[in-house]
Amino acid sequence: MTQEDLAHKAGVTTGTLSRTETGETSPSWRTVKSIAGALDMSPAELVATAEHDAHA
Repeated sequence: MTQEDLAHKAGVTTGTLSRTETGETSPSWRTVKSIAGALDMSPAELVATAEHDAHA
């Protein structure tokens, strides 16, 4: 899935997704829930995955 596809599915802009991915900004809880839903995972799973990837 491309960043554009994910942004569309989550209902956020590609800019929001990009800034969140690079750590430039922290997403709102609503954005976390939207992205997680678009990825078919819970917000807790998304956060755990992001934390794991940040320390890898």
